[in-house]
Amino acid sequence: MRFTNVVKPTHRCNMACGYCYIDDDPGPLMSRDTLRAVIERTFDYVSDLSSSAIVDFTWHGGEPLLAGVAFYRDAKRIQCERNRGLRFVNSIQTNGTLLTEEWMDFVQQEDFRVSVSIDGPAALHDEARKAPDGAGSYALVHESVERLRRRGIFFGVCVVLARHTLPFVEDLYDFLAEEQLPFNIVPFIRSGQGCSNYDLYGLTDREYADGWIRMYDRWFYADDRHYVHASDFVRKTRAVLTGWQSSCVGSPNCAQRTISVNPAGDVFPCASLTGMPDWKYGNLNERTLHELFQSEPAQKARARREDEHCANCRWRTICYGGCMARAIKFYGNCDRRDYYCPSLARIYSHVERRIQEEPRLRQYQPGQQVGPAVANAAGTDGYSATKRRNSHANR
Repeated sequence: MRFTNVVKPTHRCNMACGYCYIDDDPGPLMSRDTLRAVIERTFDYVSDLSSSAIVDFTWHGGEPLLAGVAFYRDAKRIQCERNRGLRFVNSIQTNGTLLTEEWMDFVQQEDFRVSVSIDGPAALHDEARKAPDGAGSYALVHESVERLRRRGIFFGVCVVLARHTLPFVEDLYDFLAEEQLPFNIVPFIRSGQGCSNYDLYGLTDREYADGWIRMYDRWFYADDRHYVHASDFVRKTRAVLTGWQSSCVGSPNCAQRTISVNPAGDVFPCASLTGMPDWKYGNLNERTLHELFQSEPAQKARARREDEHCANCRWRTICYGGCMARAIKFYGNCDRRDYYCPSLARIYSHVERRIQEEPRLRQYQPGQQVGPAVANAAGTDGYSATKRRNSHANR
């Protein structure tokens, strides 16, 4: 089993992205006492569930690098002292503008995984990802990407699909493939600045599906020279192949194995909900996770009811109504289906058609000569090849 804690040491940020989903008070940085409580009580809880579990600590924000290198050195030291024999993984999601050589040294020495937010080439990226003075951030982010490459540090990127990127998704994919940037794609969410700028960046469910499908086809039919790993595309293809969900968005109960903690130590079911007091479980400085999981919000999150539409949907076992946090953000109700539910149905149907058109994917055998998308979706080591290319490129 894997348990994920999305820890937010700060809600502050050095950027002012037009569609930022954060709606929390910036507040202070996480104290060292709170950091210790978060780590210790996470390991205490998970070790009681399974001695073979893996704990994923995802460091998020705001901009998590604002907490400073010393903060994360302390975090790793506490993890090593208090892990109770459990394996753990550290990942950090950054806007990429603060990745100095000191940070490069740290992530290499302490084995932190890195994900950088980037929305494509400069014209697309700078449309939404701006500094407070209105300047685009692409040049700084690209410099960090090149520095990561030179240091041989493997990283991925997170791409937001929004209204301004929709007409250019083929160009976006080509950019990611040319730059060999393994990516995950997520849709705009109506939250934080995304509420104020909904007319600029918001997507209808049809628009999201259209953009996703166009980009997916670019990936699915890519040859070796034009291929890059896309985690969301791989996961959804595998889900359709196996009939089983492969990410938190399609989980029947993501709140069983995921929490998010804000800088004060307050616990919530999801990183997207840390600005919503009604979904606060309580505080890890005051109570254990065992106790917090008995709170009314925690029980409500774990008892999300199935929509009647979902009960009769052919994609039920890989979708389960989609993302609970998006249902809350768009409709204020965790028992509603994801706002992007119609998108997901179209997406899964499209993936199924591509599988049916590709007999090598339906009947794949190890060692068979296939395209890279087929190999990745079938679970071979194509991602490892992409990872090697990314890690050792020196451009």
